[in-house]
Amino acid sequence: MEKYLYDVQSSYAAGVDIGGTKINTGIINRQGEVLYSFSLPTLAGKRVSSSG
Repeated sequence: MEKYLYDVQSSYAAGVDIGGTKINTGIINRQGEVLYSFSLPTLAGKRVSSSG
């Protein structure tokens, strides 16, 4: 049984793409116009040191 987690009556849609090197987010309207987008790098390949 499939379950859809969206409202077909909604005027907007949000998306999140979590990748290995960056995280992308965005909001679009019914016409497919991008209203907001943001990209953030991940810590892939970076060494994280602990203090203490």
